[in-house]
Amino acid sequence: MVAADSRPRLVVFSSLFPSKVQPGAGLFIRERMYRVGKVLPITVVAPVPWFPFQGLIRLVRSNYRPMPPKYEVQDGVAVWRPRFLSVPGLFRAWDGFFMALFCLPTMLRLKRRFGCDIIDAHFAYPDGYAATLLGKWL
Repeated sequence: MVAADSRPRLVVFSSLFPSKVQPGAGLFIRERMYRVGKVLPITVVAPVPWFPFQGLIRLVRSNYRPMPPKYEVQDGVAVWRPRFLSVPGLFRAWDGFFMALFCLPTMLRLKRRFGCDIIDAHFAYPDGYAATLLGKWL
């Protein structure tokens, strides 16, 4: 029996993707990937940096790391936004690892539901490194 849709399924993995709180971020990524989405099924995982005390920084810089919704649908495409631990100014070398680790539960769910075959990462670090780890783990 042949599957109804045997095309590869693509997960767009980019920490820079437009959201309600940052509509101008990564427009080139969205435009490029929506064109790919006309040919292949896509879903988006757009990790968001977070750390427990960033609310304190917002007391001084009100627009510091605005938090988009954890899930939204844009033009029929599902966009997941898992948070990952990222301490500002410190431990930046760990961002790729933490991005992969904190996105793993979302990616596992997508693999079960969506059947992702390809991870299309944008930017070498931390996104590309995290996507490489996720590809190995999955």
